Amino acid sequence: MNGNRISGLIPQEIGKLSNLRVLALADNALTGTISDTIGGLRNMTGLDVSGNNLSSEIPPMLVANLTQLAFLDLSQNELHESIPESFGTMRNIVILDLSYNQFTGMIPKQVLSLSSLTLFLNLSHNIFSGPIPSEVGRLTSLGILDLSNNRLSGEIPQALSQCQAMEYLFLQGNQLVGMIPQSLSSLKGLEYLDMSQNNLSGSVPDFLSTLQYLRYLNLSYNQFDGPVPAIGVFNDSRNFFAAGNRVCGGVSELQLPKCSVTDNSATESAACAE
Repeated sequence: MNGNRISGLIPQEIGKLSNLRVLALADNALTGTISDTIGGLRNMTGLDVSGNNLSSEIPPMLVANLTQLAFLDLSQNELHESIPESFGTMRNIVILDLSYNQFTGMIPKQVLSLSSLTLFLNLSHNIFSGPIPSEVGRLTSLGILDLSNNRLSGEIPQALSQCQAMEYLFLQGNQLVGMIPQSLSSLKGLEYLDMSQNNLSGSVPDFLSTLQYLRYLNLSYNQFDGPVPAIGVFNDSRNFFAAGNRVCGGVSELQLPKCSVTDNSATESAACAE
């Protein structure tokens, strides 16, 4: 029933559809809360109520009971409070989208421990705070991770290097600090990386130029300094962005200032320290 003009509440009686496998109510005008009677549909493998005006919190028992879910999309609503720890019971989940809500608190370790997530985890455009938990390293088979536009702080965890299947990584619009970990050089299949609008610092890592499949890189509006490499993704001025930093060099199309001898020496010293 996606994409209609259905309004009002999700009926309690929907919980009587005991053999229902997929419920799709996306892009309507539903209001109120997510009916906890949906938690009785234990055979359900897909639930999509995105693009509505649902509010309140996620009923913990709804998630705890739907252990067969492979696809869950609650995005683009007005859901708030913290994410229930009962998400840890969803051992068959492949796609999880909670973006564009008002969730608060830290990202639950239970969500980042769902090793079944292989396609997509989207927690963007919420109000999550605190550091990115090291449990993110358990998402070893995940292809797309989007944590952008929250209030995440601290350094980028070394554990991200364990996400060997990662192709798209979105961390922009947070309050992350420190350097880009050298360990991320192990993400050999990375195609798209956005770390813009943070407080990251240090030199732009050379290893990013060696990632064979990296075709988009946005480091804009951080505190990076020193020379920019001129090979790999850095050679594509249409897909590499570094505005709002104190960087220099690079290909001429970037129109960055020329590097001084001091800039080059500082970068060489940093490389030796690593």
